[in-house]
Amino acid sequence: MKIAVRGGHNFKAKGAIGIIDETIENRKVYKALIKYLSIACHNVIDVTPGDSDVNTDL
Repeated sequence: MKIAVRGGHNFKAKGAIGIIDETIENRKVYKALIKYLSIACHNVIDVTPGDSDVNTDL
């Protein structure tokens, strides 16, 4: 199966910051997701854009 994964917010257009930083935690989860989907023999495409400001990211 071919699956596209997008990491969400980036380090210039950050998500919520409080007890944890959403962007940092999101990156941990999406990297693990890519790893385990690949292990399960899925074709994973990382479509996470590079760092961009809030207007460009929309």
